[in-house]
Amino acid sequence: MKAAIENNLAYSNPPSSEPDNSAIKKMWSIGGGKGGVGKTLVTLSLGICLSKMDKSVVIVDADLGGANLHTFLGLGYPPYSLNDFLKKRINNINEACIETSIPNLKLICGGDSILSLSNPKFSQKARIIRNLNKLEADHILLDLGGGSSFNVLDFFNYTQERVVVVSPLSPSIQNAYGFLKSALYRRLTRLFSKNEQVLGIINKALDPGTEERISSIYELVETIDKFDHESSSIISQERKNFRTKLIVNMVKSKEDIKVGNLIKMVSDKYLGINVNVLSHIPYEERVEKSIMCADPFLLNKNGNKFSASIREIALSMID
Repeated sequence: MKAAIENNLAYSNPPSSEPDNSAIKKMWSIGGGKGGVGKTLVTLSLGICLSKMDKSVVIVDADLGGANLHTFLGLGYPPYSLNDFLKKRINNINEACIETSIPNLKLICGGDSILSLSNPKFSQKARIIRNLNKLEADHILLDLGGGSSFNVLDFFNYTQERVVVVSPLSPSIQNAYGFLKSALYRRLTRLFSKNEQVLGIINKALDPGTEERISSIYELVETIDKFDHESSSIISQERKNFRTKLIVNMVKSKEDIKVGNLIKMVSDKYLGINVNVLSHIPYEERVEKSIMCADPFLLNKNGNKFSASIREIALSMID
C-alpha cells in the first residue's frame, strides 16, 4: 500500500521536472467559486500592473469551454489556443501566446471550440501545467473558470500559489468556503484513489446526508487513524501544506472587511488549512463601467482605491 500512496502523491503534486521551485512559484491560480466576484477583472488588473512594473506576464484563460478574456482585451479570435496545444497542432506552448496592446503582457486563450476538451483527462491537464512552467515569463496568472468542476480544482491544486477572490455577499462567502473544501478534498480523493477503504471515508465526509457525519478534517483524520495511521498522517500533512490566499473584492464598509477573517476562521476550524487574507479591494463604480465598456485600462489609472489595492497585491506577489 505504501508504494501505491507514494505513486499517488507524485501524481497529485505539482510536476517536479523543473530544476528548481522558481518556475513553479511564479505561477498563480486565481479562482473564486462561482462567477460574479470580479475574479477575471482582478486577474487582468494584476497582470497589467505587474507588466507596468517591467515584469513579463502571461495570463492564461484556463476556463476550458468558456474562454472570453481575449474579448475583454479587445482581441479577436486567437490564432492558437490551449486547444491547439492539446491537439498537438503546435508543439511549443509559447506559440499559443498572443501579444496584447499592453507591453510585457501576453495572453493564452482557452479557445471557443474546446467543447471536446471541457473535461480533459487528468494527464492532459498535467501536460498543460508542465509546459506552462516552461513559459518565458516572470509571472504566469491562471484565470480559472467559475464553479468547482474538476478542471478548475485540478488547476488550482497544481499551482503552489493559490488565490481565491470573494465578495462580501453571503452566497459568495459560502461559495468561497465550498470551493476551498472541494479543492482540498479533490486533492485527497486523488491521493487515495487506489485505497478503497480510505477513499470511502473521504467520500462520506463529502456527503452531509450520511448518518455518521464527519464534519471536519480533524474528525476525518481521527476516523482513519483507527485503522490506518500512515494514511491519517499523510492527510494531516496535506492539509497543513494546503495554503491559499484570499482577496475580498467590492468592499463597501468595515463590516465587509470582516469577511476575510470569517472565511479564515471557518477554514481553520473545519478544514485545518491556512488562509492568508491578502487584501481588501474597495468597491468603485468605475469598475462596473470598465466591465460594461470592456476596457481594463480604466481600472489601472492612478488616483483610485481599486488601483492602489491592485498595486499593493502586485508588490506582494513580486516579494
